[in-house]
Amino acid sequence: MRYDNTFWDFRVEFTAAGHLTFNARSGKHDDLVLALAIAVWRAHGGGNAGWAYFEAMRSRMSDPTASEPRYYVGVDLGQSRDPTAIAVVRRVDPPRPVPEKEKPKPNYARGSVEWQEGQRRQSAAPLDNRPRPRGSALST
Repeated sequence: MRYDNTFWDFRVEFTAAGHLTFNARSGKHDDLVLALAIAVWRAHGGGNAGWAYFEAMRSRMSDPTASEPRYYVGVDLGQSRDPTAIAVVRRVDPPRPVPEKEKPKPNYARGSVEWQEGQRRQSAAPLDNRPRPRGSALST
């Protein structure tokens, strides 16, 4: 079975009663999409209240330095003519901001507006950082 167009074949529709249904077009498979949706939902904190109790007990009984799970599994159980799909996702932390000192310096094209501004700042910098005579109002 190929899953190239699985996401394109997936549909969200309203029933006559106004409820949402999630499935693939007729003759197509929705197993992988649903398994992936379940895994991502769990990774982002979805679940029922019973799961929160289980997690609280698990963390209480386990090593206090143990972290939250980083891998989550979603399963869509198949029927007689429908395959079972299993999706595993890994939750990653967002990247931390890079400190200003560690950011690479931009390399602007010679003659560009940005390059000219950098040249102006470099030529003005020694004047701002020169030592002040003692006793002047600006010395510290």
